[in-house]
Amino acid sequence: METKLISSGDEEGLKLAASLLKSGNLVAFPTETVYGLGANGFDSEAVAHVYRAKGRSLSNPLSLLLADVSQIEKVVTDVSDKAKKLIKAFSPGPITFVLKRKNIVPNIVTNGKDTVGVRIPDHEIARKIIRLADIPIAAPSANTSGRPSPTSAVAVFDDLQGKISAVVDGGDCAVGIDSTIIDCTQEVLTVLRPGVITLEMLRQVVGAGSVQMKEDIIEQNHYAPSAPMFILEGAPNKIEDEMKSYIRKAVDEKKRLGIIASDELIAGISNDVLTYSYGTRGDMKAIAGNLYRALRFFDDHKVDVIYAEGIDKMGIGLAIMNRMYKASGYRIITL
Repeated sequence: METKLISSGDEEGLKLAASLLKSGNLVAFPTETVYGLGANGFDSEAVAHVYRAKGRSLSNPLSLLLADVSQIEKVVTDVSDKAKKLIKAFSPGPITFVLKRKNIVPNIVTNGKDTVGVRIPDHEIARKIIRLADIPIAAPSANTSGRPSPTSAVAVFDDLQGKISAVVDGGDCAVGIDSTIIDCTQEVLTVLRPGVITLEMLRQVVGAGSVQMKEDIIEQNHYAPSAPMFILEGAPNKIEDEMKSYIRKAVDEKKRLGIIASDELIAGISNDVLTYSYGTRGDMKAIAGNLYRALRFFDDHKVDVIYAEGIDKMGIGLAIMNRMYKASGYRIITL
């Protein structure tokens, strides 16, 4: 299969992308979080193709992307007042709401569950494609399952070229990590996956007692680079000293070592290893945007091992560390 590359500025190309989706083909396109792999959310065979193209387990349900709030009632029911407040406050945006699904949503989308995630992306090209297709789009991240989520069209091509019909190139994603997921089906709402819409932000809208974080957010290895990855946590000076010892060892053993860290740490270490800066300490937006790019960078350079500087788990930092832990398989070195 030839995978077409469509520019986000090509109006006819966007119409083609929408037409391909509506007719059961797969099209990857940008959102503000990561690139999504889209399929007609009402077409069971198209959705099955998503699982095959990604190598994704059928037990892992998909979410639906919608063009605007008015489309939500077409696919879900029993939307509580709390959920409505959050939808109004944060949509369009990087947050997925888990709600009771209507029967029109195929079982294969939800793995037979009576709930489905819905999101309105804060990305004009994504919403335009969905509007043109005039259907909900089942859209997980546009990568091979288990690999880092793609934040560029090039990353999508690396994983899915020849497996899908088209990729819409909209440049790099602004947010860079996957959306917050919140279960809105119970009296107390539960954050299932942290994201840039934080627990604190949600509580400001519906009250502190109305939203909780899922206690155990440890999941199977996900977002993983090819090389084993270790997370170093502790005081910055201790992390830097430990990084230097790993560098010396890697040089002695002739191993290709990769370092993901802040500008501050990288400035103090040797040039004998590959490094990728995720930004300055405390710049959470930059760190989120660079994390998956860093993981794919080290895949491209075929390093033997990766060491990463951990960050504070406050606010957006919790979402970033959630992804880093998964990428490392929870290999954590506490200093």
